[in-house]
Amino acid sequence: MLQKIIQVGNSLAVTIPKSFAVSLGWKAGEKVLVTEEVDLETIKIQQPKILVKNGITPEFYNWLKKFNIEYKSVLEELSKK
Repeated sequence: MLQKIIQVGNSLAVTIPKSFAVSLGWKAGEKVLVTEEVDLETIKIQQPKILVKNGITPEFYNWLKKFNIEYKSVLEELSKK
């Protein structure tokens, strides 16, 4: 589906189809987590969730996941010492 980028104040926005939002139970005014993948030219939108009981946020989890991928070999070497 081709969507148009619109100006909203000082920001840019893209609308999502209402049928998609309804199918996920999303309503106007709810917050969503937006993850940018500049290298892949993609944006991922998902419902935010606390991932662990101690309060780790989705943002921190995503950062940690990328860190582990980027430094996988270094972390493996450290674990052997």
